[in-house]
Amino acid sequence: GNSGNVETLSMGDISEMRVRDIKRRLSRQHGYGSDELSKILDKRELIQSLSYEEHKVEQQKIERKKRIRWKRSIIVALICVLVVILRPLLSHAWEVLSVNCVVYTDKKRYEFTKCVMEYQSYKGCFGIFLMMAIDLLKLWLTISVLASWILSSSSNYRTYLFPMPSLPIRPAQMLAAASGNAGKAGPLGDYGINVGPMVVTWALRFLHGKIESWMGRVLVKAHKRQRKEVRRAAKKKEKQQEKMVAEEEKKARKAGRKARRAARAAEAEQQQNQQDTKEDDNHPHPDDDDNNTTTTTTTNTQPANGTTIPMTTKTFAAATDQPPPYSETSGMDELD
Repeated sequence: GNSGNVETLSMGDISEMRVRDIKRRLSRQHGYGSDELSKILDKRELIQSLSYEEHKVEQQKIERKKRIRWKRSIIVALICVLVVILRPLLSHAWEVLSVNCVVYTDKKRYEFTKCVMEYQSYKGCFGIFLMMAIDLLKLWLTISVLASWILSSSSNYRTYLFPMPSLPIRPAQMLAAASGNAGKAGPLGDYGINVGPMVVTWALRFLHGKIESWMGRVLVKAHKRQRKEVRRAAKKKEKQQEKMVAEEEKKARKAGRKARRAARAAEAEQQQNQQDTKEDDNHPHPDDDDNNTTTTTTTNTQPANGTTIPMTTKTFAAATDQPPPYSETSGMDELD
């Protein structure tokens, strides 16, 4: 009957029921016909018939539970055996997954740092977030496809799966249509392949590629702009350095000219001092000449009588109209 999901009744519950209710339950839950029910006239026979049917339903439920338990125990045992046998492979797969996660996070961190710190491109950061969202959608789709092979169609966990469109392709119907027997695919015509996840995966990959190419163009523009700014800053710095060097050279030239002028002035002063000293040596002071007139004498020509006439510098100057000669002997005589 169709009483698989209805609670069974005990003997006490059945004995308390009325004949009409017993017949209704037998006809609705256990498939009894009106002819069979009309043959049963005694209430005790109705109670026995209903109790027997309820007992059969209860036994079927117990057998069903046993089968489910056996299946679950076998599945768990197989999973344990597979885990023990495939433990190296599982550990390697876990390591590969961990490495891929680390590589992915490092790559995204590097891209984000490069966009924010180096290029200062907010469009690039937005593109990185979009790519991460698409990667998460792809991961969700992959997990949903794998879980759909295990979960039953009535499982509550299917509400957390990716909303995949149903696009079935039935090879049997296609072959039947190709052979001219459309609609005669047989029992295999109800079986097909759902290509909805494949279409969604292709669309996500296509969108990911487009966003990645767009982000590449954005980063190239940011890199060119940064290079221009760097060259502009370098040129500005070079001009400032050239200006500072020119100012330093100008100051050095001014200092050199000033030093040369000071050197020429000192040399001219020294030459003037030397010239003044020579003039002082060539032209003695008049007071010194007056003081030494009485002592400074020179011999002149002798007169006819043979006597020597002393002559002073003044008398020599008066007689010859020339300055008196200077000699080392006369100077020594004057010093004496």
